Amino acid sequence: MKYVRHHFIPQFILRNFSKENDSVGEAFINVYHNFTNEVETMKISNAYMVHNLYDSTQFDDIKQLEKDLGQYLESKVAPIIKRIFNSNKNFVMNRDELKLIKKYLLITIYRTETNMSYYIKENIKDKIELSDLSINEGESKLDFWKREMFTIIHNEWDFLCSPKCPIESVRHFTSEINQSHLCIFENDDEEFIINDIGRVSEMIPVQIPENEVENFKEAAEMVSKNYLCKAKEILEYELKNKTSKIETFMFFPISPKKAIVVAKKSNAVGIEIRHYEMSITLNQRRFSPPFNDYINKEVYSIKKEIQEYYRKNIRKIHYIYISNKLEQLNTLYNNEDKFIYPIQKLNNSEVILINCLMLNESKKHFSFLNSSRICKSIRAYNDMYRANTPNIKNNFLGSEVVIRKS
Repeated sequence: MKYVRHHFIPQFILRNFSKENDSVGEAFINVYHNFTNEVETMKISNAYMVHNLYDSTQFDDIKQLEKDLGQYLESKVAPIIKRIFNSNKNFVMNRDELKLIKKYLLITIYRTETNMSYYIKENIKDKIELSDLSINEGESKLDFWKREMFTIIHNEWDFLCSPKCPIESVRHFTSEINQSHLCIFENDDEEFIINDIGRVSEMIPVQIPENEVENFKEAAEMVSKNYLCKAKEILEYELKNKTSKIETFMFFPISPKKAIVVAKKSNAVGIEIRHYEMSITLNQRRFSPPFNDYINKEVYSIKKEIQEYYRKNIRKIHYIYISNKLEQLNTLYNNEDKFIYPIQKLNNSEVILINCLMLNESKKHFSFLNSSRICKSIRAYNDMYRANTPNIKNNFLGSEVVIRKS
């Protein structure tokens, strides 16, 4: 078998975190190894990859998925990412580019070695997230994972969001991203870290108040009926196992200075169950910067009086009204419609908080550009570790000294 490097974080992203070595004509990146407390300077061609990761015998060409990732997604997204990288106050893209960016972010979630490992665990059948898996008879879980990515790559974004999408898990995650806000952030002095899943999410565990359980069940049943999904089964699973969480945002660094954020709408139009999230009691303090403030300031376009109208009438008119409204809007859509995204600044304390989340979700490695601009983040994370802060997963004690010397 020929061994081919399959990058689960694309090289066009790694290059933004690297330094060029003119003498050999290669780009090198700093890679911190969690288990050995070492920093290695690696060629980006050797970093964040697994040999033959996307090989699959279900395709005529065993390398088909890897080739398609490059041809149909990465080669088209890379120029858009470069434009974001070089933008200052605002970034403008058309509707087709917006859909392509969303598809790229979805693939970023799917394609990592860490995500792959969830499919081969023995207890995967107990995980409701894969929504009965949609696995074909005789298909391995690993091949199903690759078929999900193949489906995402080769179908239009609108199709993936629709009930026509043949894989329910793909439709679920596509719809989640599609119904969220896209934001672009940059920093000043502190720099973003990138970990080996290429992103970080904030998941807030919640406790559903007993007096709201029936409301949740009623809403979930309505969502299941109108959106042909398994919201009812998911809620029952969460109530039984006390696993309910709210995902507030997903953060994708594209360079040490810039990041794309998918931020969930607190009152998402089209998902009635969000109406009840406002009454949920949180089990812990927010660990993130106030992204809702940024969203409401620059991006969120629904007027307050309309929001209030939805809240008062949501149970009476929600689906009929939204359905008619979307039908009317679809006739006005144009693929060349322009979207303007203001590039918003995070202050240093917010960057440190984001980096702490990034460090917490690092499985084996993380990378950085300038060591002096991430040491405050390392120190803050270690302080939380020493204080036995709940949900701290990694021990980076001693790493600051090693990183400073790199």
